Amino acid sequence: MENRLIYDTLVTFLKDHPKLKIEISSHLDLGKKMTSNDDWSQLKADSTKAILVSKGINPEQIVAVGYGNKRQIVSEEEIEKIEIKSQWIARYQNTRIEIIIKEF
Repeated sequence: MENRLIYDTLVTFLKDHPKLKIEISSHLDLGKKMTSNDDWSQLKADSTKAILVSKGINPEQIVAVGYGNKRQIVSEEEIEKIEIKSQWIARYQNTRIEIIIKEF
């Protein structure tokens, strides 16, 4: 329910501002040894864009970028200091989608 409300709010905002351009930034942290961080992150960004486009948003308004684990909130050095069973909590903080206004 929460995700639907977020999407609906964003769709309304983008429809009210058709010249607005946004970046969907997807961040994913499955661990430093996981080479699929970038691929999964891009897939998540592309999927989010597809949902917005399916709701009537012009695809030209949206750029989808998967950053993988390149822009961490909790650094790898900090994660390595944490007890092993708690490391996934830190990695969870690094996994997110951000909406950035690029042109208004």
